[in-house]
Amino acid sequence: MLSNKEKEILEMLKKNTGNIVTSKAIANNLKLSDRTVRSYIKRLQKILLENGAEIIAKSGQGYMFKINQEFKFN
Repeated sequence: MLSNKEKEILEMLKKNTGNIVTSKAIANNLKLSDRTVRSYIKRLQKILLENGAEIIAKSGQGYMFKINQEFKFN
């Protein structure tokens, strides 16, 4: 089960599917620290991988949301 903040992070990444979003931008938007955002994303990544999607980390750039198996994700 996702926490409210994890849901908000996921929604922000989904809205920007195909685009890179920095942890700083997410942190500012949700009024969290950069480190807290990275912790949430690490947890989200594990959950998403089991459900047909992933968060791709681009070193020095940010994060990108990708659905790998549409049928499994929905």
